[in-house]
Amino acid sequence: FVAVDVTGSVRCSVDRRVLRPQTLTEMKAGEVRAIELKGTTGDCLVLRLLDANGQPLPGTSLRARWKFKRGSQSRGYTTNGAGWVAILVSERATDGATLELEATRQNSRGQLLGTCKVDLKKVETPRQDLGDVRLDAPIVALRGRVTSTAGASIKDLSLRGRFDGDYRRYNTNSDKDGNFTLFAPRKGTAVLLAIEGYEWYQVGNPGGELNFEFGEAAVRLVLEPSARVRFKAEGLPRSFNDNFKVVCVDRNENVGDVEVPLHWNADQFRVPPGEWDIVFRVGNDEVHRIDNVVAQSGIEVHDPRLMFFDWRRFATLITITLQDKAGKAKNSCTVWQHYQNGASGSSPVNGRYQILVPLEGARISIDDDQSKQKIELGVINTDQVIRFGVGPRLLVELSEQPALPSGASLVVGAGDVWAPIGESSAELWLPSVDRWQVQFAVERDGRRTPVKHPFKKVDVPTGGASFRIDMSAALRARVLAAANKQ
Repeated sequence: FVAVDVTGSVRCSVDRRVLRPQTLTEMKAGEVRAIELKGTTGDCLVLRLLDANGQPLPGTSLRARWKFKRGSQSRGYTTNGAGWVAILVSERATDGATLELEATRQNSRGQLLGTCKVDLKKVETPRQDLGDVRLDAPIVALRGRVTSTAGASIKDLSLRGRFDGDYRRYNTNSDKDGNFTLFAPRKGTAVLLAIEGYEWYQVGNPGGELNFEFGEAAVRLVLEPSARVRFKAEGLPRSFNDNFKVVCVDRNENVGDVEVPLHWNADQFRVPPGEWDIVFRVGNDEVHRIDNVVAQSGIEVHDPRLMFFDWRRFATLITITLQDKAGKAKNSCTVWQHYQNGASGSSPVNGRYQILVPLEGARISIDDDQSKQKIELGVINTDQVIRFGVGPRLLVELSEQPALPSGASLVVGAGDVWAPIGESSAELWLPSVDRWQVQFAVERDGRRTPVKHPFKKVDVPTGGASFRIDMSAALRARVLAAANKQ
Protein backbone atom coordinates (compact mmCIF):
# COMPACT_ATOMS: atom_id res chain seq x y z
CA PHE A 1 0.00 0.00 0.00
CA VAL A 2 1.28 3.46 -0.92
CA ALA A 3 -0.07 6.97 -0.54
CA VAL A 4 -2.18 8.38 -3.37
CA ASP A 5 -0.08 10.39 -5.87
CA VAL A 6 3.21 9.00 -4.50
CA THR A 7 6.12 8.85 -6.94
CA GLY A 8 9.62 7.46 -6.64
CA SER A 9 11.05 3.96 -6.92
CA VAL A 10 10.34 0.49 -5.56
CA ARG A 11 13.25 -1.50 -4.15
CA CYS A 12 12.75 -5.18 -3.31
CA SER A 13 15.03 -7.89 -1.98
CA VAL A 14 14.89 -11.67 -1.87
CA ASP A 15 16.98 -13.34 0.84
CA ARG A 16 18.68 -9.96 1.35
CA ARG A 17 19.67 -9.86 -2.33
CA VAL A 18 18.65 -6.46 -3.63
CA LEU A 19 16.84 -6.42 -6.96
CA ARG A 20 16.94 -3.64 -9.49
CA PRO A 21 14.87 -0.61 -8.44
CA GLN A 22 11.67 -0.07 -10.42
CA THR A 23 10.42 3.41 -11.25
CA LEU A 24 7.02 4.24 -9.76
CA THR A 25 5.02 6.92 -11.55
CA GLU A 26 2.05 8.68 -9.96
CA MET A 27 -0.62 6.28 -8.70
CA LYS A 28 -4.34 6.86 -8.26
CA ALA A 29 -6.62 5.74 -5.43
CA GLY A 30 -7.60 2.08 -5.77
CA GLU A 31 -5.09 1.38 -8.54
CA VAL A 32 -3.32 -1.99 -8.58
CA ARG A 33 0.00 -2.14 -10.36
CA ALA A 34 2.19 -5.14 -11.13
CA ILE A 35 5.93 -4.67 -10.55
CA GLU A 36 8.31 -6.92 -12.47
CA LEU A 37 11.15 -8.06 -10.24
CA LYS A 38 14.43 -7.98 -12.14
CA GLY A 39 17.48 -9.58 -10.57
CA THR A 40 20.88 -7.96 -10.30
CA THR A 41 23.91 -9.33 -12.06
CA GLY A 42 25.50 -10.11 -8.69
CA ASP A 43 27.03 -13.53 -8.06
CA CYS A 44 26.50 -15.65 -4.96
CA LEU A 45 28.07 -18.37 -2.87
CA VAL A 46 25.72 -21.08 -1.57
CA LEU A 47 26.68 -23.07 1.51
CA ARG A 48 25.24 -25.06 4.39
CA LEU A 49 26.48 -23.85 7.76
CA LEU A 50 27.52 -26.48 10.32
CA ASP A 51 28.62 -26.04 13.92
CA ALA A 52 31.92 -27.40 15.25
CA ASN A 53 30.25 -30.81 15.83
CA GLY A 54 29.02 -31.01 12.23
CA GLN A 55 25.35 -30.22 12.97
CA PRO A 56 23.43 -27.83 10.64
CA LEU A 57 22.60 -24.40 12.05
CA PRO A 58 19.07 -23.38 10.97
CA GLY A 59 17.78 -19.84 11.61
CA THR A 60 21.23 -18.60 12.57
CA SER A 61 22.53 -15.06 12.15
CA LEU A 62 25.62 -14.94 9.99
CA ARG A 63 28.03 -12.06 9.48
CA ALA A 64 29.96 -12.41 6.22
CA ARG A 65 33.02 -10.22 5.88
CA TRP A 66 34.96 -10.01 2.61
CA LYS A 67 38.63 -9.10 3.12
CA PHE A 68 40.56 -7.69 0.20
CA LYS A 69 44.14 -6.57 -0.21
CA ARG A 70 42.87 -3.13 0.71
CA GLY A 71 39.82 -2.82 2.88
CA SER A 72 36.88 -5.07 3.68
CA GLN A 73 33.10 -5.31 3.26
CA SER A 74 30.54 -6.85 5.64
CA ARG A 75 26.93 -7.92 5.42
CA GLY A 76 24.48 -9.90 7.53
CA TYR A 77 22.50 -13.00 6.55
CA THR A 78 20.25 -15.62 8.15
CA THR A 79 20.40 -19.35 7.35
CA ASN A 80 17.17 -21.06 6.31
CA GLY A 81 15.44 -23.93 8.10
CA ALA A 82 18.03 -26.43 6.89
CA GLY A 83 21.09 -24.24 7.53
CA TRP A 84 21.60 -23.09 3.91
CA VAL A 85 22.45 -19.51 2.97
CA ALA A 86 23.25 -17.60 -0.23
CA ILE A 87 25.97 -14.96 0.22
CA LEU A 88 26.17 -12.15 -2.30
CA VAL A 89 29.65 -11.86 -3.75
CA SER A 90 31.24 -8.44 -3.70
CA GLU A 91 32.32 -7.11 -7.10
CA ARG A 92 35.77 -6.67 -5.60
CA ALA A 93 35.98 -10.38 -4.74
CA THR A 94 35.61 -11.91 -8.21
CA ASP A 95 39.39 -12.19 -8.63
CA GLY A 96 39.85 -13.71 -5.19
CA ALA A 97 39.42 -12.75 -1.55
CA THR A 98 39.08 -14.14 1.95
CA LEU A 99 35.57 -14.64 3.34
CA GLU A 100 35.30 -14.56 7.14
CA LEU A 101 32.12 -16.06 8.62
CA GLU A 102 30.86 -15.40 12.13
CA ALA A 103 27.68 -17.11 13.38
CA THR A 104 25.61 -15.98 16.36
CA ARG A 105 22.49 -17.39 17.98
CA GLN A 106 19.07 -15.84 17.18
CA ASN A 107 20.32 -12.45 16.02
CA SER A 108 23.53 -10.55 15.33
CA ARG A 109 23.81 -9.68 19.05
CA GLY A 110 23.28 -13.24 20.28
CA GLN A 111 25.78 -15.72 21.66
CA LEU A 112 28.73 -16.52 19.40
CA LEU A 113 28.49 -20.02 17.88
CA GLY A 114 31.67 -20.15 15.85
CA THR A 115 33.83 -18.65 13.09
CA CYS A 116 35.74 -19.76 10.02
CA LYS A 117 37.66 -18.46 7.01
CA VAL A 118 37.20 -19.42 3.38
CA ASP A 119 40.02 -18.50 0.96
CA LEU A 120 38.74 -18.05 -2.57
CA LYS A 121 41.30 -17.64 -5.33
CA LYS A 122 38.56 -17.12 -7.89
CA VAL A 123 34.78 -16.93 -7.58
CA GLU A 124 32.75 -18.86 -10.13
CA THR A 125 29.81 -17.01 -11.70
CA PRO A 126 26.91 -16.66 -11.37
CA ARG A 127 26.72 -19.23 -8.56
CA GLN A 128 29.24 -21.30 -6.69
CA ASP A 129 28.21 -24.13 -4.35
CA LEU A 130 30.56 -24.55 -1.40
CA GLY A 131 28.53 -27.36 0.18
CA ASP A 132 28.96 -27.89 3.92
CA VAL A 133 31.10 -25.32 5.75
CA ARG A 134 32.00 -26.23 9.32
CA LEU A 135 32.68 -23.53 11.89
CA ASP A 136 35.58 -23.56 14.31
CA ALA A 137 34.40 -23.67 17.93
CA PRO A 138 34.54 -20.33 19.73
CA ILE A 139 36.98 -19.72 22.58
CA VAL A 140 35.78 -19.31 26.17
CA ALA A 141 36.66 -15.74 27.16
CA LEU A 142 34.94 -15.55 30.56
CA ARG A 143 32.90 -17.68 32.95
CA GLY A 144 31.07 -16.46 36.00
CA ARG A 145 27.90 -16.04 37.98
CA VAL A 146 25.58 -13.11 38.62
CA THR A 147 23.77 -12.68 41.93
CA SER A 148 21.80 -10.02 43.75
CA THR A 149 23.09 -8.26 46.85
CA ALA A 150 21.03 -10.83 48.81
CA GLY A 151 22.93 -13.68 47.17
CA ALA A 152 20.10 -14.90 44.93
CA SER A 153 20.91 -16.08 41.39
CA ILE A 154 19.82 -13.79 38.54
CA LYS A 155 18.62 -15.73 35.51
CA ASP A 156 18.16 -14.59 31.87
CA LEU A 157 20.42 -11.58 32.37
CA SER A 158 21.99 -10.35 29.13
CA LEU A 159 25.69 -9.48 29.27
CA ARG A 160 27.80 -7.89 26.55
CA GLY A 161 31.55 -8.29 26.12
CA ARG A 162 34.32 -7.03 23.86
CA PHE A 163 37.94 -8.01 23.69
CA ASP A 164 41.28 -6.18 23.49
CA GLY A 165 39.70 -2.91 22.36
CA ASP A 166 37.84 -4.52 19.42
CA TYR A 167 34.66 -2.62 18.53
CA ARG A 168 32.70 -5.86 18.01
CA ARG A 169 30.51 -6.87 20.94
CA TYR A 170 29.36 -10.38 21.81
CA ASN A 171 26.42 -11.30 23.99
CA THR A 172 25.53 -14.08 26.37
CA ASN A 173 22.79 -14.78 28.94
CA SER A 174 22.85 -16.19 32.44
CA ASP A 175 21.11 -19.53 33.05
CA LYS A 176 18.63 -20.40 35.83
CA ASP A 177 21.49 -20.59 38.35
CA GLY A 178 22.96 -17.25 37.30
CA ASN A 179 25.92 -18.85 35.52
CA PHE A 180 27.16 -17.47 32.22
CA THR A 181 29.83 -18.17 29.61
CA LEU A 182 31.06 -15.53 27.19
CA PHE A 183 32.67 -16.75 23.94
CA ALA A 184 35.20 -14.95 21.74
CA PRO A 185 36.20 -15.55 18.11
CA ARG A 186 39.89 -15.67 19.02
CA LYS A 187 42.18 -15.68 22.06
CA GLY A 188 42.78 -12.29 23.67
CA THR A 189 44.25 -10.71 26.78
CA ALA A 190 41.42 -8.64 28.29
CA VAL A 191 37.62 -8.67 28.46
CA LEU A 192 35.44 -5.59 28.91
CA LEU A 193 32.04 -6.68 30.24
CA ALA A 194 28.82 -4.64 30.53
CA ILE A 195 25.28 -5.37 31.79
CA GLU A 196 22.56 -5.10 29.15
CA GLY A 197 19.23 -3.45 29.95
CA TYR A 198 18.12 -1.28 32.85
CA GLU A 199 16.62 -3.75 35.33
CA TRP A 200 19.90 -4.42 37.15
CA TYR A 201 23.03 -2.41 37.87
CA GLN A 202 26.50 -3.36 39.04
CA VAL A 203 27.09 -2.30 42.63
CA GLY A 204 29.65 0.50 42.74
CA ASN A 205 29.93 0.82 38.96
CA PRO A 206 26.41 1.20 37.51
CA GLY A 207 27.26 2.66 34.14
CA GLY A 208 30.69 1.38 33.24
CA GLU A 209 32.37 -1.66 31.76
CA LEU A 210 34.15 -4.17 33.98
CA ASN A 211 37.68 -5.21 33.10
CA PHE A 212 38.72 -8.87 33.43
CA GLU A 213 41.64 -10.99 32.34
CA PHE A 214 40.82 -13.12 29.30
CA GLY A 215 39.99 -16.69 30.32
CA GLU A 216 38.93 -16.02 33.93
CA ALA A 217 36.61 -18.79 35.08
CA ALA A 218 35.27 -17.70 38.48
CA VAL A 219 33.96 -14.17 37.98
CA ARG A 220 31.22 -13.09 40.38
CA LEU A 221 29.05 -10.07 39.61
CA VAL A 222 26.90 -8.58 42.38
CA LEU A 223 23.97 -6.54 41.09
CA GLU A 224 21.17 -4.51 42.63
CA PRO A 225 17.73 -3.77 41.17
CA SER A 226 17.12 -0.39 39.63
CA ALA A 227 14.73 2.19 41.07
CA ARG A 228 11.59 3.23 39.22
CA VAL A 229 10.99 6.94 38.80
CA ARG A 230 7.38 8.06 38.35
CA PHE A 231 7.13 10.41 35.38
CA LYS A 232 4.48 12.45 33.59
CA ALA A 233 5.00 14.94 30.75
CA GLU A 234 1.72 16.39 29.50
CA GLY A 235 0.99 18.25 26.28
CA LEU A 236 3.09 16.12 23.92
CA PRO A 237 1.74 14.08 20.98
CA ARG A 238 2.00 10.31 21.01
CA SER A 239 4.65 10.28 18.31
CA PHE A 240 7.36 12.85 17.61
CA ASN A 241 11.11 13.12 17.18
CA ASP A 242 13.74 14.30 19.62
CA ASN A 243 17.47 14.02 20.27
CA PHE A 244 17.47 14.52 24.03
CA LYS A 245 19.33 12.02 26.17
CA VAL A 246 18.91 11.67 29.93
CA VAL A 247 21.97 11.14 32.12
CA CYS A 248 22.28 10.47 35.86
CA VAL A 249 25.21 12.47 37.27
CA ASP A 250 26.48 11.28 40.66
CA ARG A 251 26.22 14.12 43.21
CA ASN A 252 29.10 12.61 45.18
CA GLU A 253 31.28 12.15 42.09
CA ASN A 254 32.08 8.56 43.03
CA VAL A 255 30.94 6.99 39.74
CA GLY A 256 30.72 8.09 36.14
CA ASP A 257 27.63 9.37 34.36
CA VAL A 258 24.92 6.80 33.61
CA GLU A 259 22.67 7.25 30.58
CA VAL A 260 19.12 6.04 31.23
CA PRO A 261 16.13 5.42 28.92
CA LEU A 262 13.33 7.98 28.96
CA HIS A 263 10.23 7.77 26.77
CA TRP A 264 8.35 11.05 26.97
CA ASN A 265 4.91 9.41 27.02
CA ALA A 266 5.82 6.73 29.56
CA ASP A 267 4.68 6.89 33.18
CA GLN A 268 8.05 5.82 34.59
CA PHE A 269 11.71 5.22 33.82
CA ARG A 270 14.49 3.36 35.61
CA VAL A 271 17.66 4.67 37.23
CA PRO A 272 20.42 3.03 39.27
CA PRO A 273 20.29 3.43 43.07
CA GLY A 274 22.10 6.53 44.33
CA GLU A 275 21.94 10.29 44.75
CA TRP A 276 21.73 11.85 41.32
CA ASP A 277 21.32 15.01 39.33
CA ILE A 278 19.16 14.08 36.33
CA VAL A 279 20.51 15.99 33.35
CA PHE A 280 18.92 16.45 29.91
CA ARG A 281 21.41 16.86 27.07
CA VAL A 282 21.46 17.28 23.31
CA GLY A 283 24.79 15.95 22.11
CA ASN A 284 27.20 17.05 24.83
CA ASP A 285 25.29 20.24 25.65
CA GLU A 286 23.31 20.37 28.90
CA VAL A 287 19.88 22.00 28.53
CA HIS A 288 18.15 21.13 31.82
CA ARG A 289 19.02 19.71 35.25
CA ILE A 290 16.94 18.34 38.13
CA ASP A 291 19.19 18.15 41.16
CA ASN A 292 19.24 15.87 44.19
CA VAL A 293 17.05 12.94 43.15
CA VAL A 294 17.49 10.12 45.67
CA ALA A 295 16.83 6.63 44.28
CA GLN A 296 16.73 3.45 46.38
CA SER A 297 17.00 -0.06 44.95
CA GLY A 298 13.62 -1.59 44.09
CA ILE A 299 11.66 1.44 45.37
CA GLU A 300 9.57 3.94 43.41
CA VAL A 301 10.78 7.55 43.36
CA HIS A 302 7.97 10.11 43.80
CA ASP A 303 9.53 13.47 42.94
CA PRO A 304 7.00 16.20 42.00
CA ARG A 305 9.49 17.72 39.56
CA LEU A 306 9.32 14.49 37.53
CA MET A 307 5.75 13.43 38.30
CA PHE A 308 4.57 16.80 36.92
CA PHE A 309 7.40 17.33 34.47
CA ASP A 310 7.46 20.79 32.86
CA TRP A 311 9.28 20.19 29.56
CA ARG A 312 8.30 23.67 28.33
CA ARG A 313 10.92 25.18 30.69
CA PHE A 314 13.70 24.09 28.35
CA ALA A 315 12.15 22.75 25.13
CA THR A 316 9.61 23.58 22.45
CA LEU A 317 7.74 21.34 20.00
CA ILE A 318 7.90 22.52 16.40
CA THR A 319 6.23 21.21 13.25
CA ILE A 320 7.96 21.21 9.87
CA THR A 321 5.48 20.83 7.01
CA LEU A 322 6.98 19.35 3.82
CA GLN A 323 5.32 19.85 0.43
CA ASP A 324 6.14 19.15 -3.20
CA LYS A 325 6.01 21.84 -5.86
CA ALA A 326 2.23 21.43 -6.19
CA GLY A 327 1.70 21.85 -2.45
CA LYS A 328 0.98 18.18 -1.73
CA ALA A 329 2.39 16.39 1.30
CA LYS A 330 5.92 15.10 0.70
CA ASN A 331 7.50 12.19 2.59
CA SER A 332 10.45 11.35 0.33
CA CYS A 333 12.96 13.46 2.22
CA THR A 334 15.08 13.30 5.36
CA VAL A 335 14.98 15.92 8.12
CA TRP A 336 18.28 16.20 10.02
CA GLN A 337 18.96 17.69 13.43
CA HIS A 338 22.62 18.62 13.83
CA TYR A 339 24.37 18.82 17.18
CA GLN A 340 27.91 18.75 18.47
CA ASN A 341 29.82 15.81 16.97
CA GLY A 342 26.89 14.35 15.09
CA ALA A 343 23.44 14.46 13.50
CA SER A 344 20.37 12.25 13.31
CA GLY A 345 17.55 12.23 10.81
CA SER A 346 14.32 10.56 9.72
CA SER A 347 11.48 11.05 7.26
CA PRO A 348 8.19 12.93 7.74
CA VAL A 349 4.80 11.22 7.99
CA ASN A 350 2.01 12.59 5.83
CA GLY A 351 4.20 15.59 5.09
CA ARG A 352 4.62 16.52 8.78
CA TYR A 353 7.71 16.24 10.94
CA GLN A 354 7.35 17.12 14.61
CA ILE A 355 10.47 17.48 16.72
CA LEU A 356 11.19 18.58 20.28
CA VAL A 357 14.12 21.01 20.37
CA PRO A 358 15.75 23.23 23.02
CA LEU A 359 14.11 26.64 23.54
CA GLU A 360 17.00 28.37 21.79
CA GLY A 361 16.39 26.13 18.79
CA ALA A 362 18.25 23.45 16.85
CA ARG A 363 20.11 23.42 13.56
CA ILE A 364 17.91 21.66 11.00
CA SER A 365 18.58 20.68 7.41
CA ILE A 366 16.50 18.71 4.90
CA ASP A 367 17.62 16.38 2.09
CA ASP A 368 15.29 15.62 -0.82
CA ASP A 369 15.60 11.88 -1.50
CA GLN A 370 14.64 12.33 -5.17
CA SER A 371 16.30 15.51 -6.46
CA LYS A 372 19.12 15.38 -3.84
CA GLN A 373 18.41 19.04 -3.11
CA LYS A 374 19.64 20.09 0.34
CA ILE A 375 17.86 22.82 2.28
CA GLU A 376 19.66 24.37 5.23
CA LEU A 377 17.17 25.94 7.67
CA GLY A 378 19.78 27.03 10.21
CA VAL A 379 18.89 27.22 13.90
CA ILE A 380 15.10 27.26 14.28
CA ASN A 381 12.60 27.09 17.13
CA THR A 382 9.33 27.86 15.30
CA ASP A 383 7.08 25.99 12.88
CA GLN A 384 8.24 25.88 9.25
CA VAL A 385 6.60 25.18 5.89
CA ILE A 386 8.96 23.97 3.17
CA ARG A 387 7.93 23.52 -0.46
CA PHE A 388 10.42 21.76 -2.71
CA GLY A 389 10.99 23.07 -6.24
CA VAL A 390 10.24 26.68 -5.26
CA GLY A 391 11.81 29.28 -3.00
CA PRO A 392 10.98 30.20 0.60
CA ARG A 393 7.53 31.10 1.93
CA LEU A 394 6.55 34.54 3.19
CA LEU A 395 3.43 34.38 5.34
CA VAL A 396 1.65 37.75 5.40
CA GLU A 397 -0.86 38.16 8.23
CA LEU A 398 -3.48 40.91 8.48
CA SER A 399 -4.73 42.09 11.90
CA GLU A 400 -8.26 42.62 10.51
CA GLN A 401 -10.10 42.79 7.20
CA PRO A 402 -11.47 46.27 6.30
CA ALA A 403 -14.96 46.58 4.82
CA LEU A 404 -14.60 46.88 1.01
CA PRO A 405 -17.07 47.60 -1.80
CA SER A 406 -18.68 44.57 -3.45
CA GLY A 407 -16.31 42.72 -5.77
CA ALA A 408 -13.14 44.28 -4.31
CA SER A 409 -10.50 42.29 -2.44
CA LEU A 410 -7.11 42.84 -0.82
CA VAL A 411 -3.99 41.27 -2.34
CA VAL A 412 -0.36 41.29 -1.23
CA GLY A 413 2.77 40.71 -3.23
CA ALA A 414 6.54 40.69 -3.31
CA GLY A 415 8.29 41.12 -6.65
CA ASP A 416 6.13 39.42 -9.27
CA VAL A 417 4.44 37.07 -6.79
CA TRP A 418 0.92 38.06 -5.67
CA ALA A 419 -1.74 36.31 -3.58
CA PRO A 420 -5.18 37.26 -2.23
CA ILE A 421 -5.61 37.70 1.51
CA GLY A 422 -8.15 35.19 2.77
CA GLU A 423 -9.71 35.63 6.17
CA SER A 424 -6.53 37.02 7.68
CA SER A 425 -3.41 35.78 5.81
CA ALA A 426 -1.76 35.00 2.48
CA GLU A 427 1.18 32.80 1.42
CA LEU A 428 3.78 34.13 -0.99
CA TRP A 429 6.15 31.48 -2.41
CA LEU A 430 9.13 33.54 -3.47
CA PRO A 431 11.73 32.57 -6.07
CA SER A 432 14.78 33.02 -3.82
CA VAL A 433 16.19 33.94 -0.43
CA ASP A 434 16.45 37.73 -0.30
CA ARG A 435 15.19 40.99 1.21
CA TRP A 436 11.71 41.50 -0.20
CA GLN A 437 9.51 44.57 -0.32
CA VAL A 438 5.94 43.67 0.62
CA GLN A 439 3.35 45.34 -1.63
CA PHE A 440 -0.30 45.97 -0.85
CA ALA A 441 -3.18 46.55 -3.30
CA VAL A 442 -6.93 46.42 -3.89
CA GLU A 443 -8.05 44.20 -6.78
CA ARG A 444 -11.35 44.37 -8.63
CA ASP A 445 -12.39 43.00 -12.04
CA GLY A 446 -8.76 42.18 -12.85
CA ARG A 447 -7.52 45.69 -12.06
CA ARG A 448 -5.01 46.18 -9.25
CA THR A 449 -4.73 49.56 -7.48
CA PRO A 450 -1.67 49.98 -5.20
CA VAL A 451 -2.08 51.09 -1.60
CA LYS A 452 0.61 53.39 -0.20
CA HIS A 453 2.15 51.96 2.97
CA PRO A 454 5.18 52.37 5.26
CA PHE A 455 6.31 48.71 5.12
CA LYS A 456 10.04 47.99 5.30
CA LYS A 457 11.78 45.22 3.42
CA VAL A 458 11.55 41.76 4.95
CA ASP A 459 14.44 39.25 5.22
CA VAL A 460 13.13 35.90 3.95
CA PRO A 461 15.59 33.02 4.72
CA THR A 462 15.42 29.45 3.44
CA GLY A 463 13.01 28.42 6.18
CA GLY A 464 10.65 31.28 5.32
CA ALA A 465 9.40 34.24 7.34
CA SER A 466 6.18 35.88 8.51
CA PHE A 467 5.10 39.52 8.23
CA ARG A 468 2.21 41.13 10.08
CA ILE A 469 0.21 44.08 8.78
CA ASP A 470 -1.61 46.09 11.47
CA MET A 471 -4.74 47.64 9.98
CA SER A 472 -4.47 51.11 11.51
CA ALA A 473 -7.04 53.84 10.87
CA ALA A 474 -4.66 55.59 8.44
CA LEU A 475 -4.00 52.38 6.46
CA ARG A 476 -7.73 51.58 6.39
CA ALA A 477 -8.39 55.01 4.89
CA ARG A 478 -5.76 54.40 2.15
CA VAL A 479 -7.32 51.00 1.35
CA LEU A 480 -10.81 52.53 1.01
CA ALA A 481 -9.41 55.37 -1.14
CA ALA A 482 -7.79 52.84 -3.51
CA ALA A 483 -11.05 50.86 -3.66
CA ASN A 484 -13.07 53.99 -4.48
CA LYS A 485 -10.69 54.86 -7.35
CA GLN A 486 -11.80 51.69 -9.07
